[in-house]
Amino acid sequence: MIRLTLLWMFIGYLGITAWKDWYRSLCGLILLMGVYRHADMPNSIFDIPGLNPWNLLLLMIVIAWLTNRRRDGCLWDMPGKFNRLLWLYLCIVVLGFFRMIWDLDGLELYASVTQRPMPSVTDLWNDCLLNTIKWVIPGLLLFDGCRTDAQIKLAITAILGANLLLALQVIQYVPLSTLISDIDLSIKTVNILRKDVGYHRSEIAVLLAGSFWALFSAKEIFQSKKWEKKLYVGGLVAFLLSLALTGGRGGYLAWTSTGLIICLLRYRSLLIVLPIVLAIALPFSPTLMNRITEGVSSEEGVDQDTLTAGRNIAWPLVIEKIKDAPIIGYGRDGMRREGIATTLFVDFGESAPHPHNAYLEMLLDNGIVGFIIIISFYWLITKNTLALFCNRDSVHYQVIGGVGLSLVGSQLIGSLTGQTFYPRELTVTMWCAIGLVLRMVKNRASRKMNK
Repeated sequence: MIRLTLLWMFIGYLGITAWKDWYRSLCGLILLMGVYRHADMPNSIFDIPGLNPWNLLLLMIVIAWLTNRRRDGCLWDMPGKFNRLLWLYLCIVVLGFFRMIWDLDGLELYASVTQRPMPSVTDLWNDCLLNTIKWVIPGLLLFDGCRTDAQIKLAITAILGANLLLALQVIQYVPLSTLISDIDLSIKTVNILRKDVGYHRSEIAVLLAGSFWALFSAKEIFQSKKWEKKLYVGGLVAFLLSLALTGGRGGYLAWTSTGLIICLLRYRSLLIVLPIVLAIALPFSPTLMNRITEGVSSEEGVDQDTLTAGRNIAWPLVIEKIKDAPIIGYGRDGMRREGIATTLFVDFGESAPHPHNAYLEMLLDNGIVGFIIIISFYWLITKNTLALFCNRDSVHYQVIGGVGLSLVGSQLIGSLTGQTFYPRELTVTMWCAIGLVLRMVKNRASRKMNK
């Protein structure tokens, strides 16, 4: 009761503050993403679907933002290429949704075969359209409002703070003893994280992987005070420990690959240090070693089903279906609507209604047309994060480039084994980082024009 009261007081404070300083309230809203699925966070107000404290606060901030922009005569100055690709991204999401709504037979068949509840049309509107768009809004607002060095630091603190709150929840609910005991980490964590933290371990593992390197890249702005240095080191430890506790191999891959890129670009000395540290530390955690090498045995060789977690069965079926409609795909949730998930459930006992690969999902749902648009957007973002991260003219360019590269890069790498390109809760901080990257791109372009 006390925690709930404090939560409402904090939300009320942010709501009132929004009319004076909507940007500061926006950063508070981003921080609340760290407890969005916490047991103390109300799911609704007066049992009205979609009306929860976070959504209500977002609405107040958007209204305050619109009011202030009209009063101050501000113009939307997002660089043209990004602006166009974002609109096309939105068109892909909207068109895919309406194509799904027109044909729900596959969803009904899947629900009847698996004996799972069929989502109502209202649920589909909320989950597959309104919420998908909603998660991008904080990032767009950050782009428009981030104008000073103090605002940059506040935004990065909110982004990493939200992810750190999730990391602390993982540490709270998954016993540390699991790392030094000889148990099946994959079975132990998947139920704990879904029940107590609210997310699947594969999803949160990728987020934590990117968050470690994002915080690592932000070192320069968290060194001015002694308590900041301590919090910085503590945050790195928390991200690394929580990632290990998830048991998410996609997260381990994202951490290794993203770290390799970060180190190659700016911290080459770590390419020697990190492998040595890992080689010394991993043998002390038999659980972690078992999880990393799961499906590979010196006696029995490679068990593809275990190693790929069923992806060797699902991917060929998805690829064959893509070939039947390669240009525009089938619309949102093609995995269930086209019977692939039903076939996997009936013939192979696989219950996951998604392809375990965001790239295949996008090709299946929206074809080559949608795939090219989405990948072009992420390629352009990645290209600019690399340029900012390697820029020597400004510390803020380097930090935002590193944060953006870490969060976006980990998602792109994690998308090889799972994830999705449809915006969702755990990508809010990534979209916020994208908003900051776009602001720095705009600032850099303006400086070049003024020289």
